Amino acid sequence: GNGDVYAMLQDISALADDISSTTITTLIQDIQKLLPPRPDWLADALKKESTRIVGFGHTTSIFRLAADCVGKVDLDRSVVQYALYNILLGKTESEQATLLRAKSQEYASIVSPYDYRPDTPYPETNLLLPKLALLFAVMTHLEIPSVHYEYANGSCLGILLHEDFWKKQHNDGL
Repeated sequence: GNGDVYAMLQDISALADDISSTTITTLIQDIQKLLPPRPDWLADALKKESTRIVGFGHTTSIFRLAADCVGKVDLDRSVVQYALYNILLGKTESEQATLLRAKSQEYASIVSPYDYRPDTPYPETNLLLPKLALLFAVMTHLEIPSVHYEYANGSCLGILLHEDFWKKQHNDGL
């Protein structure tokens, strides 16, 4: 998970004075070396036009972080890569937190309409780069073209099995 990726980043960046794009690229490559090959069932599913990969979570979600960076809930690999290399990289943790707090407020109506808390500091600032690196590495390695983020408070794995949710989403054109 992102804690392991954080430790990997610490090991790599200990060899350099700061975290550079080369450091992040090395981290992504190291993550990908640990991942299994893309399973056939996923490859088959991704061939279907109707397939939609959904990531959900609350304020500390890897998907929420990417959505907050760019103000979009449909996250293709290039958007995640842009957020990682062009929005967060090169900034201190404090600068990242300030920037993301402002962005999350700006994009609240899009990303998290039910969770607007203007006075709350951005969470887990030490994990911002590792989380986006992990998301980009997995999406690239598994050839997932995009992920749709849905706001959820808590671990809601049960929603995946709730047929009424999927019928409603389909009927609403989502």
